[in-house]
Amino acid sequence: MTDDTIVTSTVNGVTLTHRYIVEVPAEFTPVNADYRALYPGSIMSKPDFGGKVLAQLENGQSYTVLGEVENHWFAIAEQDKQELLGLTRIFMKLWLSGIALLLASTTVWAGNYRIVQSPSQKLDVWIDDIKSNAPQSWCGSELPVRIVANGDKNPLILKTFMPRLGALLENQCSEIERVNWQLEDPEGASLARGSATKASDWDVTIESPLSSVATRNERPEDLSAPLDRTPWLEFTLQDGCHLRTFWQGDAGSSSLFIPAKENGKCEKGGWLNGSSEVIQHGAGGEKRIMMTFVHGFPVSGLNPAADADSLLITSVNNERMVVSNEQAPQSWLILPYHPEINGWKTSGTVAVEVSRDMALDEQRLQTRLNEVRKLWSGWLTPGTSITLLLVESLHPQLRDPAAGAWRAQK
Repeated sequence: MTDDTIVTSTVNGVTLTHRYIVEVPAEFTPVNADYRALYPGSIMSKPDFGGKVLAQLENGQSYTVLGEVENHWFAIAEQDKQELLGLTRIFMKLWLSGIALLLASTTVWAGNYRIVQSPSQKLDVWIDDIKSNAPQSWCGSELPVRIVANGDKNPLILKTFMPRLGALLENQCSEIERVNWQLEDPEGASLARGSATKASDWDVTIESPLSSVATRNERPEDLSAPLDRTPWLEFTLQDGCHLRTFWQGDAGSSSLFIPAKENGKCEKGGWLNGSSEVIQHGAGGEKRIMMTFVHGFPVSGLNPAADADSLLITSVNNERMVVSNEQAPQSWLILPYHPEINGWKTSGTVAVEVSRDMALDEQRLQTRLNEVRKLWSGWLTPGTSITLLLVESLHPQLRDPAAGAWRAQK
């Protein structure tokens, strides 16, 4: 069987014919309607820009959208045909001139609606997770919008665009007082976020230029080196429990005295666990450090009252440790390695995975972040300041697992 062999697949009750090279998604929302490409783009073998490019969308050419996959990928065919060409992330809609509200569309876009477009500035404005694009579905005092920049990616382009957008929205919704916006590129990478209010005549406030944390056009792999894969050392203590760390064994290194466990019991697997005061002897004299042992690894700065045995290690090396716990899903505590203590130490840094939809809803976002902050604060020494790094996904294979974070929030 070759890449060009024609095969059939069934997705959500829809039978598709396609080339073997096309990786058909497990499910999609059927659409089966014709659209015109708003601008050129790539047709991929799977809903991921890491796939193979099978063809190019032609500007102005009409295609049949067979269905929408998660994260705004679309399964498309040639117009009025059912053979699946591949998948594209390019949003498609009929081209209108000037800037206009698109309130006449009857197309269902899985709850995401483009309501405004400006071909001259190459901007598209979307409202996500609404029942329809009728004003009654989105009208309110505050409105979260997602603005796709198909041309100039500088958020300052919104300085001239936002007053026109605000006037159009006021025409449709007299209640509107504030617009919370997020600017992104056609691939969905966030560029900036901010707000505009009716009271300021829709003057743009850029609350968080996301590029100040990372240049979103760069891949996380371009922002951080791969993690060091030097293996840890393992030591067996007098009570039989095992300690593991990255020991600095030169002449100037310190020695550690770790008291035997009172109950003589180790964690399952024989790893040292619990908390105890460790005595460090070195050139500077004696130093006492409160350590918590997480599955055999020594960590300073954790709350001794917390159950470290329930922490899950996502990644650990001689640069940092990344741990998670079931009570705070999709968030990770990042602990830098400190060679002077031959262990890891909390810095209060927590990476939080945030979906794009939630990022557009500031109220939902802050509720989620407050929950994460509250849960992780219980794991840290009282008074430790927490910094939340908002990421699209964690990168445990990198030295900085939060590379590409789009916001840092104290």
